[in-house]
Amino acid sequence: MYIIEKAQKIQGEIKLQGSKNSALPILLTSLLCKESVVLKNVPLGLNDIKVAFNILEELGVDIRKIDDSIVEISSKNREINDCVPESGNNIRYSLLFLSILLNIKNEIYIPTPGGCQIGERKYDIHLASLREMGAEIEEKDNYFHAKITGKFKSRHLKFHTATTTGTENVIIAAYFSSYHTS
Repeated sequence: MYIIEKAQKIQGEIKLQGSKNSALPILLTSLLCKESVVLKNVPLGLNDIKVAFNILEELGVDIRKIDDSIVEISSKNREINDCVPESGNNIRYSLLFLSILLNIKNEIYIPTPGGCQIGERKYDIHLASLREMGAEIEEKDNYFHAKITGKFKSRHLKFHTATTTGTENVIIAAYFSSYHTS
């Protein structure tokens, strides 16, 4: 056991670095914004962030680097593509495109996710939840083909295990649903 005794007043400033797990969902959901989005403290040097930028650009989003950690993202007045490029299988967060793009398009194509150094993780909760909310999702040839008629439907959902990205996916879908989802 360590005992830490106060020796003197601690003062000063530290700069917190941006986090991949915070930045990626925000970057991807910027597709849903009608105005330009400026994000600060984005860890631009990380590979997953670079892949996300490439995907967004291929989908039709304008990205402008303002500073070493500041970017402006704009999808306003743009026609967003309905097919996430194959590079989407390089990041696990590509699963979020299911709820994001189905709020923009009625039919989409997304590569199955990859990019997880923890090992293979299932995405059944994502698919089951979004299906329960009205999406039709079929997996074939390393791609998801997803459709929705109208908006996501509100539902009471309970996950059989914890899932951060699955929760984010449902929150995004629920935000645009007709009613309340709990």
